[in-house]
Amino acid sequence: MLSIEDIYHEIGKNIFLCPIDTDNFRDNSIDLTASEFAWSSKGQYLYDPKLDAIIVPPHETACILTRESIYITRKIGGTYHSRVSLVKQGFGHVGTMLDPEYCGQSLIMLHNLTDEEQRINNIKQSIHGARIVSLVFYYLNTPISEKGLATPPGHLEKISKIDVEEIYKKWLEDNKWVNNPKYLKAHFKESYEKQFLDDRKIYSKRKNIASRFVNSFIGKLIIKYVIILIAIAFTYQIIIAHFKPEQSSGWSGIIVALVIGVLGIIANDISGNARR
Repeated sequence: MLSIEDIYHEIGKNIFLCPIDTDNFRDNSIDLTASEFAWSSKGQYLYDPKLDAIIVPPHETACILTRESIYITRKIGGTYHSRVSLVKQGFGHVGTMLDPEYCGQSLIMLHNLTDEEQRINNIKQSIHGARIVSLVFYYLNTPISEKGLATPPGHLEKISKIDVEEIYKKWLEDNKWVNNPKYLKAHFKESYEKQFLDDRKIYSKRKNIASRFVNSFIGKLIIKYVIILIAIAFTYQIIIAHFKPEQSSGWSGIIVALVIGVLGIIANDISGNARR
């Protein structure tokens, strides 16, 4: 499984994503967002431009193409996982796989399990998009030697009687990079690579600052002894409440106990280092 560190490293090498938004990166996954291309399993168009929402009737399956188009090399695979917020809303999602060397949008199936219509809002208006699925990447122990993918990108052949297929076909004509690895990589370099590299530098800088703090003396002291200090404060309160109930809410006593605890811990560390 690729961590966020691996994902940052592989973007532009073995993983290409257009459009790309690093705010949708998670510790070990990337959240993909919904496009306006959404149909029911019966072929009914579900996106309402006035509401900027995908409206899913009760007990109907929404077939939603992601806004993002993905290309991965023969070294990478992936799996799609449900987002808890959508499950809580009443959607069921059947996970599937991302095949090596796949190029194109992902078709995400969300089933409305409730007796009421459900909406996925802010398809176009949200800065970061409407997150509908989490994609986890994996390194293949042995990269595939032969391309075996035969399914057309997007799997739209799985939807019967799409009543607005011409709209999507027109959009594809204007965005030829979506299903073509060569064009998609070029589109990434032209439109997203600079911003991504800037975001990666910011992430690395933030990570290094956090790392330096954790490894500093003060950082280690806080991390190592914060539980002990909390325990001292609560123990003090319990003792005072038992023997002097009228003083049980005194913050000054807690502060004194914490200060004494900190000084004692530092003194113990210094004496311990001296003995070594």
